[in-house]
Amino acid sequence: MNFSDKQTGILTWVLIGGAVYLIGRSATGLGNAAGKIGSTVSDILPDTTIPTTATKCKSGDGPGSFPDVWYVDQADALNAVFFELWPSDSEIQAIFAQIRTTCDMVLLQAAFGKRRDQYTVSLTTLSAFVSRHMSKEHIQQINDDFAARGINYRF
Repeated sequence: MNFSDKQTGILTWVLIGGAVYLIGRSATGLGNAAGKIGSTVSDILPDTTIPTTATKCKSGDGPGSFPDVWYVDQADALNAVFFELWPSDSEIQAIFAQIRTTCDMVLLQAAFGKRRDQYTVSLTTLSAFVSRHMSKEHIQQINDDFAARGINYRF
C-alpha cells in the first residue's frame, strides 16, 4: 500500500502524538511521593499489619536508616518497574534487599503512598502492587529474607 506525502505526514504526527501520550501516562505517579514522608503513616497505610511500628516510625522513635529522599527515590524506582510491560522481580527484590529495619519498610510504604496501577483506575498501595505484579515464589523469597534479617513485615 502506497501512502501519499500528506498521508505519511498525518501518520507520522499520529504516531508522535501516541508516543507522547504513552510517555505521559507512564510518567504519571512518578514523583507523587515527594510530600508523603511527612504525612501520617496510618492515613497512607490503612492496610499495615504492624501498627505499633508505624506509630513509632511516625513519631520519630524508630528513625529510618536512610535520608527521606532515599525512600522517595526507591518508591519512584519501584513504581517505574511496576509500569514495565514485564516487571522484573529481580529489580524489585534488589530494592527490598536494601531495607535494613521494619521502620525502613514502613517509611518506604509511606513514600510510595497510593499510586495508580496501570491495570486499574484506583489508587493502590505498595503491598497491592507487589501482590499483583510479583509471583508468589518471589514474594515468599522477600518475606523469608525479611524474616531472616529481623524485619517485621510480610507481604
